Amino acid sequence: ARPSDVYALEHIAGARSLPMFDLDVAFAGFRGTVDRERTIITYCSGYGCQDSFDIAMHLIIEGYLDVRIYEGGFPEWQEAGLATAKGGP
Repeated sequence: ARPSDVYALEHIAGARSLPMFDLDVAFAGFRGTVDRERTIITYCSGYGCQDSFDIAMHLIIEGYLDVRIYEGGFPEWQEAGLATAKGGP
């Protein structure tokens, strides 16, 4: 749910970019490539960031069946020393 430029700086390895501020454009490509029955975990910039919740609600309304929110988001992931990647979507 993080902005595209922030995603490009660093993101969770294997994550897809679905930025809240460009949702209409980004979702068009996402919808055609991600199965509605696949587990989707949304994340943003950690506790207090509402974007991952908003994206999750959008996905549920669009018919995605297993949507979860990683509340700790990228900061918690990074602090744990887990795999990250750099580059654009």
